[in-house]
Amino acid sequence: MIIHIQVPGTEEDQVNDIVVVPFVNDVVVVGDTKSIDFPVTAGAYRTRYKYQSGFVTRINESGSGLVFSTFFGADTILTYCNAVALDRNNSPIVVGNTQPANYNVNPFGPKMFPKIHFPTSGSAIRTFNNADEATMTFDGYLIKLGAAGSTLEYGTLLGGKGTDKCLGVDVNLQGIAAVCGVTESNADFKPNPNGFDQTFGTTGTLEGFAMCIGTNGGSYYSTYLGGEDEDIPNCIKFYDNNSSVVIAGSTKSGDFPTGKVGDYQYHGGNDGFLTQLSGNGSICLYSTFVGGGSSDQIFSMALSNNGNVYIAGSTQSTDFPLSSNAKYKDFGGQVDGFISAFSTCSVSLQSPRDTLVCPGKPLTITNNATGSGTLRYNWTDFATGTSLGNQNSITVAPLEQSIYILNVTDDNCTKTVTYIVKTKPLPIINTIEEKRTCIGTSLKLSATAGPGTTIAWYDAEDASTAIAAGAIFTTPALTKSVNYFVESLDTSTKCTSLRKKIQITVVPPPPAPTADNISLCSNNSITLSAIFPSDVDFRWYDSLTNGKLIQIGRNFTTPKLTSTTTYYLESLDTTTNCISTKRTPVVVTILSTPNPLIQGQNAACVNSTGLVYTVESKPKQEYTWTINSNGSITAGQGTNKVTVTWSGLGTGILSLKQKDLTSNCFKDTSYAVNISNQLSLNLGMTGSPNLCTGDSIILDPGPGYSSYKWSSGETSQTITVKTAGDYSVDVQDAGGCKGSSNKVSITVNIKPTPLIVGKNATCVNGNPVQYSVTPIAVNSCKWEVSPEGTIVSGQDSPSIIVNWTSAGNGTVKVVESSSFCSTENVLPVVVSTSLVPTITAIGKTSLCEGESVVLDAGPFATYKWSNGETTKTITVNAAGSYTVEVADAGGCKGTSEPKIVTMSPLPTPSITSSGKTELCEGDSVELDAGTFSSFLWSNGATSQKISVKSAGKYSVTVTNASGCKGTSSEQTIIVNPLPNAISISQIGDDTLVVNPYDNANTYKWKLNGTDIGRITKEVQVNTEGNYTVEVTNQNGCKNTSIPFPYLKPNSAVLTVSVSPLIIEAVAGETVKIPLVITSSKNLTQATASSFTAEISVEPSLLVPSTGTSTIDNNRRIVSVSGSRKDGNDTLAIIEMKAALGTVETSSILVKSFTFTGGKAQVTTKDGEFRLTGVCRDGGARLYNSGSKLSLSMQPNPASETLNISITASEVGQHRVTLTNTLGEEVGVLYNGSIMGSQEISSSLADIPAGVYFVVLQSPSQMLVKRILISK
Repeated sequence: MIIHIQVPGTEEDQVNDIVVVPFVNDVVVVGDTKSIDFPVTAGAYRTRYKYQSGFVTRINESGSGLVFSTFFGADTILTYCNAVALDRNNSPIVVGNTQPANYNVNPFGPKMFPKIHFPTSGSAIRTFNNADEATMTFDGYLIKLGAAGSTLEYGTLLGGKGTDKCLGVDVNLQGIAAVCGVTESNADFKPNPNGFDQTFGTTGTLEGFAMCIGTNGGSYYSTYLGGEDEDIPNCIKFYDNNSSVVIAGSTKSGDFPTGKVGDYQYHGGNDGFLTQLSGNGSICLYSTFVGGGSSDQIFSMALSNNGNVYIAGSTQSTDFPLSSNAKYKDFGGQVDGFISAFSTCSVSLQSPRDTLVCPGKPLTITNNATGSGTLRYNWTDFATGTSLGNQNSITVAPLEQSIYILNVTDDNCTKTVTYIVKTKPLPIINTIEEKRTCIGTSLKLSATAGPGTTIAWYDAEDASTAIAAGAIFTTPALTKSVNYFVESLDTSTKCTSLRKKIQITVVPPPPAPTADNISLCSNNSITLSAIFPSDVDFRWYDSLTNGKLIQIGRNFTTPKLTSTTTYYLESLDTTTNCISTKRTPVVVTILSTPNPLIQGQNAACVNSTGLVYTVESKPKQEYTWTINSNGSITAGQGTNKVTVTWSGLGTGILSLKQKDLTSNCFKDTSYAVNISNQLSLNLGMTGSPNLCTGDSIILDPGPGYSSYKWSSGETSQTITVKTAGDYSVDVQDAGGCKGSSNKVSITVNIKPTPLIVGKNATCVNGNPVQYSVTPIAVNSCKWEVSPEGTIVSGQDSPSIIVNWTSAGNGTVKVVESSSFCSTENVLPVVVSTSLVPTITAIGKTSLCEGESVVLDAGPFATYKWSNGETTKTITVNAAGSYTVEVADAGGCKGTSEPKIVTMSPLPTPSITSSGKTELCEGDSVELDAGTFSSFLWSNGATSQKISVKSAGKYSVTVTNASGCKGTSSEQTIIVNPLPNAISISQIGDDTLVVNPYDNANTYKWKLNGTDIGRITKEVQVNTEGNYTVEVTNQNGCKNTSIPFPYLKPNSAVLTVSVSPLIIEAVAGETVKIPLVITSSKNLTQATASSFTAEISVEPSLLVPSTGTSTIDNNRRIVSVSGSRKDGNDTLAIIEMKAALGTVETSSILVKSFTFTGGKAQVTTKDGEFRLTGVCRDGGARLYNSGSKLSLSMQPNPASETLNISITASEVGQHRVTLTNTLGEEVGVLYNGSIMGSQEISSSLADIPAGVYFVVLQSPSQMLVKRILISK
């Protein structure tokens, strides 16, 4: 249910009719209410309630609010709203019935009723009730409200003095309302004179009526509608633009009027009816009863877009007529609902479809109607009423949503269809319009459009083919300025937006920048500045390519440098983000700068002399020493080594300025010496005296003393300490002054060794996980967790709780600290969203009947398969969808995607034969395995059908589309032998006899192929022609003799011979075989002239010189034809070539000789060919089975000369030619006899470059090889 709305009120409320407002999909409902608090809207036509009132309410599409709601009626009347329709302005047209409210003037007198003060308009048909004041009868009414529900635009009462009720209404484009209802006013209802029914029924109290009236005034027609008994029309609809109407309801009148058609007859009792009246109400165009033997009523009606009429109602008839395609055909109870569809017109229209188009886009609407006689079309614009055409199609270009109405009229009636054409605005495309970039770059262009659209890119404004699709288009590398165009396509309307141009200006990259190289003394910084160009920005890098960007801007201040450093500068055009093609190196050269370190004792006794202080000696250096008042330099000034006397107590300061004379760079340094009555020095330490297990520290009293003696026994300047204890040192300088250092206490503390215990694999948002280390009371712990998790509790304690919230490779880190020592440890943790097991099929999942497959879930802790199994793998032998739920040792769970296993039945092929399976020798039968994917027959064949000639048992294994195999049962083929070959001979002048003859067989004589009815061994004949005998053995197998040409005794006879009978030739020579008449009788009289003949020879020995031949049963067959000439006994000469074959001799058989005209009995005589000149060196050798014609070429490709080597397989003429790819001969390279082998060298100077073929033709063979000639 999309919307459910109650019409509220505290008393009784009833909705009687509803209609949808076109396009906006609001609804208008009408009915009647007894609720004084029924909701009405401000400004409505009537907001005051009195007695029972009608209401008209419009509700918005969502059902969430009232567009308007108004009472309808008057203070002194009762009003019922029964039906509603909307005109083209969406103004409600409402019909119903009204009656005076009951009141008494005299409580003791008769009831009196006022005249109806019904709200009518000035153009009303009737403004008052015709009934007497002593009666309380209903009057029908029709009103028209404004579209906003605030005004009464038209109102009229309808009827006579009796009860009148308006039950149904419809309105056409011209604002004419069709009204139906019932009346008891048999005297003064007064239908129009041209109304179809002028007679009030004689038996019933209620008579139906129909009328058409103007909703702004005026009456068009009115008519009764019924028979002799009660008739109730409940609904009415305009059917077409001719204003014909269809009316439906119920009747008890057996004589209810019918028109041209009566589909069903009256069954008695209460029947439904469906009637169509003409536009002026004078003709009943169609009428039918609807129902069965009991009570049937029609309550509602609708028209389809193709002119069919749909009615709905109730029936108590078990014999209610149903269509053959009815969904429900059984009567369900006491009262059943029904829906029926009727075609009241012979015109048949195509059902229209609502269409969505772009505004202004031409649209052709076509309806190929059929009907009786000539069809007349009339298209109308619903909004304007304008006629659009009178053909079966129109072309429109609506700018907004429009309705088009088609009326089609044949010789009998008119049907109407309505087309709704909705428009949708053109799509809009959004993108940038201009872009600058540098040459050689590729841009990513983007565009956006609304939902339901696609985006296409073009390289021209009028291009028909897109170069790319989608919101992002990456251009190729651009070398010049270019325009691209983009548009969007609305996929529902196929309409496109206006193409937008993106103008891309391609500019050259900025020039390479310039900057000065700098020289600098060590441990100084300097500001570098780009000099050129002036209109760009700059970027400073630490590498020629790629590297780190260290500064943006024209100036860059370096850090303090101690070594020569190169920086790299590139130009940046901020308007295009293009950079210079290369970076400019800017070198900061660090000049040689002294870095003196004074060496000497840092403690001395007062008045000590001869103490030496030095720095490293380097060439081209200037040394300037100074000393404070506590001492004096006694030697070495200007050198790297000075001798000092310390004369005063306190701190002596020895200073040095060392200058590099090449670079002019210098460095100042000083050295402090503690001067006392005896040496007093402090031990230097490389770290804290509080060590951790495994750590060490270096103790150093300083350099320059002549001897050292440590409390631990060592005598070196420094010692490395790893154990706890007190350490000091005694020293003596070169002057004999002695002293001792301070005492240093070294402690060694135990270093923590934390080991994190907890899960190293878990799931997102699973149970919180505990991680801990062994607690030590005096130690503290500081924990860290990677971003995949958060610490829930336990920070600063030996144990924490972690909640893992995102997937990834997480870590848990702890730093455990004692008083002086700390140790860090990290535990990697794999965090998954959930387990995602994948089922692996070990084998195929498309199974055949009887097969199985193993499904493997992978390595986990627990398994639960959808079929209930709990193992890692399962064996499946049934079709289905299989899933598995797994859990790992950490409690993470997950479920796999389904693995589908299908099971196909095995195919069951059955072999069918195209005929009988018991054959005669030479016959065949086709075996068919049926339709499958592949086939394998027992004889190795792989086709669906095989042709079988041999006896045996045949079966086939087939594979179906699922890959399943099945084997057929065997089909046995029996092959019976043919009868022995027979021939016909002649005895005497007219007796023909067949030989051999077997009594077990049957024989049938034929003349020129026609059965002559003789079955004996011998027959006497008197008709010339070709006689044959068909013999049939006991298996039904047949054989036929060769034709015997019978001639009467006075007919022509002749003998055709190979003459001479023996013909000899050497290999390669031309052999002429004459066919000669060696004897004849009555030949001229028989008019035997045109003939055909065949000879057969050994194929390897004799080859035709010209023409073609065939090979049959290892014999070469040569055909010849011609005409015999009187006086010339040579009929034909057949020319052949002698070849070095596999034998030396060949019979020349005259296989057949027949005159095509005249009567002549021919006897033939064969000859023989003998090969001579055979080389017999080393013994008889006629044919070398290993010999083979061969051709080789060098070089290939060739340019100027081609060398060819030929090995012949036979002696004779050989021809070598060069042809192009069209087969045209472009040169003869050799033409002559070859015996053995032959070398040929041919010039190609005149042959153009290209692809050619070398063709070698021997007496009986041909070889072709491809050659490429290049120049």
